[in-house]
Amino acid sequence: MHLEYKIHNLKNLFNEVIADLDRITTDDFDEHFFRAKSNMILIHKLREELTAGYQSSDLKKNDEELLFLAKQIENKYDNIVKKFGEERNVLADNLRSVSNKKKIAQYSR
Repeated sequence: MHLEYKIHNLKNLFNEVIADLDRITTDDFDEHFFRAKSNMILIHKLREELTAGYQSSDLKKNDEELLFLAKQIENKYDNIVKKFGEERNVLADNLRSVSNKKKIAQYSR
């Protein structure tokens, strides 16, 4: 029963991380990212406790679902990095355009 409770808590933490990663925008990145990071630290500690306190055969029963949740988090992190990279590129292009317009304005004087 104690193991089931810890596994349930672990799944809830995974779902909270997923929800926080879904809420990340450029305006509130810090708030959601650091909450997700804190929960990931808790997940890591809980997993260490589980591996130290229980037989691997007992833990394998939940491996598939936990692995699926972990993979979702990995994909969400990848998507966030990709999204912010794309936004950075758009901003860089806009800055180049403004810089070029400024140069043209100076040359035409």
